[in-house]
Amino acid sequence: MDDIAIAFLLGLLLLSPLVVLIILIVKVSQVGTRMKHAETRLDELRARLDALQAGSAGSAAPAATEKKMVVSDIPASATAAAAGTTASPTISVDATRSEAVSTAAAQPAVPAESPSTTPAATPEGAPPTAPAGLRPPPRVDKAPLPTRPPKAAPAPAKTKAEWESLIGGRWLNRIGAVALIIAVGFFLNYAFDRNWISETVRVLLGGAAGLGLLAAGWRFEKRGYQVFAQGLLGSGIAILYLSVYASFNFYHLVPQIGAFVLMSLVTALTLYLAVHYDSLAVSLLGLAGGFLTPVMLNTGVANEVGLFTYIALLNAGVIAVLLRKDAWIVLEPISLLATYLTYIAWYDTYYTHPDFGATLFFLVLFWGLFFVMETVTATRPPTKDTPIRHFIAATNAGFFAALLHTLTSTTYDAWSGLALLLAGLCYLAAFFAVRERVPEQADTHARILVTGAAFIVLATGTQFDSFRLITAWSVEAWALTWIGLRFQRRHLWVGGLALYAVAFFTLLGTNGSMIWTDMPKYTFLINERTMAFTALAAALCLSYLGWRQSPEKASRHAAPAMLYGFSLVVFLLLTSELSDLFRSYMEAREWAMIQGIAYQLTVSIAALWAVLAVLYAAAARYARAPQLLHAGLIAMVLSLCIAFTRGIAYDPVSWHTPLFNPRLAAMLVVLLAVAALPRLLPAADRARWIEQTHTSLRVVFVLLLLTLITAEVRDFFELRLFTLAAQGPGAEVTRMIEQLGNEKQLSLSGVWLFFSIVLMTFGLLRGRRVMRVVAFVLFGISILKIFIYDLSYLETLYRIISFAALGLILLLVSFLFQRYKDVIFGEEEARSEKREEGKEKVEEAS
Repeated sequence: MDDIAIAFLLGLLLLSPLVVLIILIVKVSQVGTRMKHAETRLDELRARLDALQAGSAGSAAPAATEKKMVVSDIPASATAAAAGTTASPTISVDATRSEAVSTAAAQPAVPAESPSTTPAATPEGAPPTAPAGLRPPPRVDKAPLPTRPPKAAPAPAKTKAEWESLIGGRWLNRIGAVALIIAVGFFLNYAFDRNWISETVRVLLGGAAGLGLLAAGWRFEKRGYQVFAQGLLGSGIAILYLSVYASFNFYHLVPQIGAFVLMSLVTALTLYLAVHYDSLAVSLLGLAGGFLTPVMLNTGVANEVGLFTYIALLNAGVIAVLLRKDAWIVLEPISLLATYLTYIAWYDTYYTHPDFGATLFFLVLFWGLFFVMETVTATRPPTKDTPIRHFIAATNAGFFAALLHTLTSTTYDAWSGLALLLAGLCYLAAFFAVRERVPEQADTHARILVTGAAFIVLATGTQFDSFRLITAWSVEAWALTWIGLRFQRRHLWVGGLALYAVAFFTLLGTNGSMIWTDMPKYTFLINERTMAFTALAAALCLSYLGWRQSPEKASRHAAPAMLYGFSLVVFLLLTSELSDLFRSYMEAREWAMIQGIAYQLTVSIAALWAVLAVLYAAAARYARAPQLLHAGLIAMVLSLCIAFTRGIAYDPVSWHTPLFNPRLAAMLVVLLAVAALPRLLPAADRARWIEQTHTSLRVVFVLLLLTLITAEVRDFFELRLFTLAAQGPGAEVTRMIEQLGNEKQLSLSGVWLFFSIVLMTFGLLRGRRVMRVVAFVLFGISILKIFIYDLSYLETLYRIISFAALGLILLLVSFLFQRYKDVIFGEEEARSEKREEGKEKVEEAS
């Protein structure tokens, strides 16, 4: 069955050239038939036109002109018919002829022309002229017709001689070479089956046949038959490969090393012949045979040094050929892919831990060979093959980095980082060399420079981890951005921006970035996390300064992004450090202690964010960077959210000390920040949102102060209630708890009313309408509380005090409004007019 299958496959290979040849012969015969049909049709058209001219006596000049135009179209139609497209030109000529006949029938007869007066064919593009013996048409002044751009001339069709030369000279040569190889294979198989030839003689005959074909090819090439000689050379090389392979694998006449050397010699000879005879086909054959040699001679033994030395020598030969034949660039990607695929196959099958040194050496060697080729070709003038060279260079770098990581990821990370670093430095050196030699190749410069930078970044990622990696990447991102902006290398600053993003998100994903995991080893602000955050923040700040002075169009987006990133990194660093500082105090504590420390942490974070808001606003005013102001306002909003939600009640209340507690200190810091922030807003900017922010901050200050006072009064009574409840149940305790509850509600009502009257007085004296509106709202809340809650739950004595105080305060406020209403509203109008004048001056100045 194996012999039958082999014979069937060889039969298919033998018949396929014959089928191709038959198809070509049919195609050529069809072309000849169409050409004959076109010539016959052309003769018929000429005869009809001659008859038409003879029978159209007395016709006017326009009819003759139509005939002349028809005749002038005949050569073009005939040419199209000869190319195999006779249908369309024939229809065109018939239609023109019919039109000419109808025109001739409608015109008066003229004397018949003699055959000798038939006009000659008008050259293509020349205006038609009237034939001799006919009157020219009357001159009519008309507007010039619009001219059309000339159509591109179609590609000339191959002539019969060209077709015959292509088929007989080249195609039949290639088919004949393949057929000869198949015939030799059939003969050898036939002779081997009948034992006509011994094994040694078989191999010697194959070698002699191969060398004989090479000699014949050399002889015919000397006589000028280059195509025929190339076919003989290809056949001889293939037979030599088969003979050496059979001597090792089938008959075991030579050892592996001997067969290896013989195949190497055949490969070297093939490459030499390819260059000598300028034949890309021969070089491809040699390259295929060279890389198939290890596969065909594989014995299952992991001979790494021998295999990879052979591959390296083969690549060196290919590179030598490419240095002389730039047009054969297709050899380089084939050799590159074959090399790395061979390396991967060996690594997957035979690699063991003791092979690390040799395996790493050959990987660097393979990369270095193609890197040298890349550098040499980059120093040459640009060609149309530049995109292919970009692909080859990127593939070489990608394979090297991936295989190096795979090889060293388990044990030898330090080797990987060192190798990547050295590779990156090699690319940087190549960049300076290429830029000096060929300064006009900007794309090639950018590719080499970016590849070098990528290798250095990968080396850093391999060598370091955790927070040290973030520190190194921050420095590299700044360096890439600075160099890219300084020397106007777009690829570099784009890479710098990308590396900033990678470093930031890697930092967020690093263990311990937000919550320190090993608390016994934690030191506040003196740790690797602080170093990483500080390095990233400093790099972002420096890059912001570079972008701010850069003429790049992207600076209007990149500079704000740098500043927003800087603000966020500082915000996260200080928040994490403060949080871990309090968490270090929670270690080995009881639950009550942990709860109290957690509450102190919460209010402390609110104070920290308020301080950051003020610092950001101050820096924004000094550096004229609105992005810092935006970051400060966001930090203030977050701080106020905590202050209003967690500042109203101390948790746990047993930890509360009236007027001397962390909550009061933190709330006072937030209050001071809210009071200072309006003074740091841009003074020259009269934008509406600035004025609204001023007003909002004043209102927030009032509400936060009221919250703080309310919280202190409430927690004062809650602490006493907690102490009484801890004494246990009893009538006296219950009575004292009810009394304290009434006192607490009365005190809250009194505080709110007193605060309202103070706020109203301030609004009246300073002419602040916003303060008066807030006071009115507080009056309303106090009135509702007194009429709804105090009237329902307080005892009679407390009700009397509550309502009396409410009445007196409301009467006092009413009197003040009646007494000073002219002053109040007059000041408001004057202040409004002054504000309008200020806006007009700003508009005029702008």
